[in-house]
Amino acid sequence: MTQTEGLPIDSIGPTWLAYLAGIIDGEGCIRINRTKQPRGPNYSYEAILQVSMVDSEVITKMHFLFGGAVRIRKAYQPNARPAFHWWVTGDRPRKLLFAVEPYILLKRWQTLAALRILACTERH
Repeated sequence: MTQTEGLPIDSIGPTWLAYLAGIIDGEGCIRINRTKQPRGPNYSYEAILQVSMVDSEVITKMHFLFGGAVRIRKAYQPNARPAFHWWVTGDRPRKLLFAVEPYILLKRWQTLAALRILACTERH
């Protein structure tokens, strides 16, 4: 799936950054994927920041502001609603996590751990 860039992070006001932090705290997932390189004993690390919810308006706004990709998963149960998934990969999660870190409450440990891992892998 193709990702969009979104707006430059330094152009996004603190209200929207705090809003994203709240969404991450409540509905988000901060994940680090480790992949073994084809040659040698080395690994690469990639951050993925994702949010899943049934409210398409929130997902659409986040996609517009922060970039990334969106997927819709249809409901398989009779009374269930479709789920909307937004995620960013590449360098964008590091930049977003750094920007929202002052506002994160519940997932502070995960945010700081992800930023530390990404900072270590940046040097190599």
